[in-house]
Amino acid sequence: MLRYVFLFFAYSFVGWCFESTVVSVSQRRPVNRGFLFGPVCPIYGTCAVLMALTLARFTHNIAVLLFAGMLIATFVEFLTGWGMEKLFHTRWWDYSDAKLNIAGYVSLKSSLVWGVLSVLLMRFLHPWVFSLFDKLPVAAAEAIVVAGTFLFGADAGISTYNAVDIAKWTERFHQALHEVRGQIDLRLDPGGLAAKLHLPEGQRLLNRLKLRMLNAYPRMRARNFPDVMALMRARLVEARAALRPRKKKRKDDL
Repeated sequence: MLRYVFLFFAYSFVGWCFESTVVSVSQRRPVNRGFLFGPVCPIYGTCAVLMALTLARFTHNIAVLLFAGMLIATFVEFLTGWGMEKLFHTRWWDYSDAKLNIAGYVSLKSSLVWGVLSVLLMRFLHPWVFSLFDKLPVAAAEAIVVAGTFLFGADAGISTYNAVDIAKWTERFHQALHEVRGQIDLRLDPGGLAAKLHLPEGQRLLNRLKLRMLNAYPRMRARNFPDVMALMRARLVEARAALRPRKKKRKDDL
């Protein structure tokens, strides 16, 4: 059991490195990818553990690893995307524009990538990670797992709170847009919406953690208000940019 928990954290970190690198290169800017704020993507760890439990005896059969890995990862990705949308009323990624997608949660292209990754995982990376774990003293392995579990749990709690808050703010943002339409010109007065929401600039709406989530998933959209998320993200960026000169001035005054 200890070995597989270690495996989960190890591959969650490897997956975060892979995902953040791919997204950062595609967007040409550093992106901390993932639902959690720490350097982990649990979907990779979950898939890796399931593959380790079910595909260990097929390591010499690349075809089985490819197709079985595709099925496992596609199921996990679909279930994760569907579950997160049901829980937070927000779609975090969307493959609707891709060919041969299933409800926008998974696509043939992403499944093929998962299949290739599963072959690399089981044939090359997996033996090395298990070898690394076996070389660790039992006390060190236990300490890593306990610390990782504690940090993971705390991160999951904070991330869930912020994700729920984003969903709430999206609804309030939508209501505020409806109320102020015709009263203020947001292009000329971007702070008018914050005032309408009774938010001091820099308060919860501008929370750095929430903004990181929005930046990590540029295609994130609210299920009931699909067009609001992009506008909210733009207003957050504008408001944070407006705060920087004030922060600099306060530092200069000190």
